[in-house]
Amino acid sequence: MGYQHYMLLVYVMFVSILHFAHSSNSPHDYVRAHNVVRKAVGMGPVRWSSKVAKFAESYARKRRDCALIHSHTPKYGENIAWGTGAFTGLDAVKLWADEKGDYNYNSNTCRWGKMCGHYTQMVWKSSVRIGCARIKCTTKDAYFVTCNYDPPGNYIGEKPFTNVYSFILILTTQTNHKMGNLHAISLVLAMFMAILYPSQAHNEPEDFLHAHGCIRRLYDLPPLVWDPELAKTAQAWADKRKDCQLTPSDKVGENMAQGPNLNASYAVQMWVDERPDYDGAKNECLPGTECAHYTQVVWKKTERVGCGRAQCDDKVCYIIVCNYDPPGNVVGEKPM
Repeated sequence: MGYQHYMLLVYVMFVSILHFAHSSNSPHDYVRAHNVVRKAVGMGPVRWSSKVAKFAESYARKRRDCALIHSHTPKYGENIAWGTGAFTGLDAVKLWADEKGDYNYNSNTCRWGKMCGHYTQMVWKSSVRIGCARIKCTTKDAYFVTCNYDPPGNYIGEKPFTNVYSFILILTTQTNHKMGNLHAISLVLAMFMAILYPSQAHNEPEDFLHAHGCIRRLYDLPPLVWDPELAKTAQAWADKRKDCQLTPSDKVGENMAQGPNLNASYAVQMWVDERPDYDGAKNECLPGTECAHYTQVVWKKTERVGCGRAQCDDKVCYIIVCNYDPPGNVVGEKPM
């Protein structure tokens, strides 16, 4: 089977999870439908919030006219929809999810003349609580559905998520040049599944070493060795950063990341996603971007790593800190 067929197989396996099997309107159904879409791009799950749902229900009662008018609340993000007949909550979620095809991740814009903000709100990385409501309209045979999101998404200048697709394509292209198609696809799928199912992944030393090793192997770099002292230092700083603020310590050779259900594989993937922003010829990041996390992961002279992970005060997100020795990102030197 050729390379294109392998990628087609990966794609088919990937999109096959995007289905909506039931047509009901319970909190479980709203949450499950959102999480199917979020999981497809590597985002952690949302959970139901009675507080957010109370607001959604209150506003839905004001929209018995089925008018697509937003509440304009500054507290929450908001998606609204209406449909005739027995229009369900899952029907509304599917409408929003279907905007995915009109969203261009690279330019972070909607296709001309199209809407995609409902989709980007669904998969927004920091929106981890939802509440939805559905109400029968009085002006027509239809239902009005609204979902609110906390914290809100769709901030100008920010992207909704870290692009797993781009990461897979970059890895596949690079691995295909360095090894056979089968080994390349196997490596990509292994990392892809670890990213796609963060709640099932682990955060033991071997998991951090494996995640780093998968990337370093692409450049024929030696694997890193786990250092308990570095791990102790990293864990101590992670414990101090339970506010989930990515404030660096005074240690050199340090990478940090935070997010819902963040694990070892996903943290390293976030750092490696900076690869397109590194200009190897000039040995610098592209203007207005970051790439130092990536260059530290692939720094040739780095031999040891130690990482720590702590749950943030919001009980949803986690913060991960990795320390490296010898430290990378030495001024005037290239990573490899």
